[in-house]
Amino acid sequence: MEMLNLLRKDFTAGAIFLLGVIIIIPFMSTIAMAAMIDDFGGINMGIFTLLIAGLCVGASFVFIAIDTSYKTDATYASLPVKRSTIIEARYISSIIITVSGFFLAVISCLSLIHIFKLSDPAFSIILDSRGIISMISFLLIILAFMLPFAFKFGPGKGAIAALIVQIGLILLAPLLGFIKNALSDIWNFDIMFFYRLLLEIRIWIAALQAIYAYLFIFSIVFMFIVISITLSVRFYNRRDL
Repeated sequence: MEMLNLLRKDFTAGAIFLLGVIIIIPFMSTIAMAAMIDDFGGINMGIFTLLIAGLCVGASFVFIAIDTSYKTDATYASLPVKRSTIIEARYISSIIITVSGFFLAVISCLSLIHIFKLSDPAFSIILDSRGIISMISFLLIILAFMLPFAFKFGPGKGAIAALIVQIGLILLAPLLGFIKNALSDIWNFDIMFFYRLLLEIRIWIAALQAIYAYLFIFSIVFMFIVISITLSVRFYNRRDL
């Protein structure tokens, strides 16, 4: 009941900001996809993924940003509510906004197809059930990765810290390849073993039947979220509110 009250207060207090999200995500995604089709001959899935991740995950931080701006953390600390309950409510609201934002982008794709009569091979990927589940899973993992930073450093500094770490992880594979080549004559250990292992896991998932692949993906996402909540609760409990 306490969590439901927190969620209701969040969505009521942030109604105006949520209205902006409802307008901005379809507008930005529609403009971006139409521009890519007209100017570049088709939708680039890499750019589309980054855009949607930025819009949806960014929108999910709206309640944390409101709390920081209006210093409502101190108010919550004075209430007979566990900090873990506050964190769990934030996660639920962030997940709702992230998933809803992605479906707004899906609606934008449908509007381009049926209203503006545009076509692109990427639409079959974006609107396919596997594409939708994969994209939602990716967004939730990104969200689970970023939220502990937000509860550790605040939404602004936390987002920057999470972005730096993510960029570092993206650059890790090329860096490992460079190190391997540089040390190949003096160090025979296969430093790319773990990278190839990840590629093999991806191929293994693709070979599974749909139901087992979905269960595996959902389990991974659930594990990320549980670990993320645990870290966020620990960081939030240590904060001086």
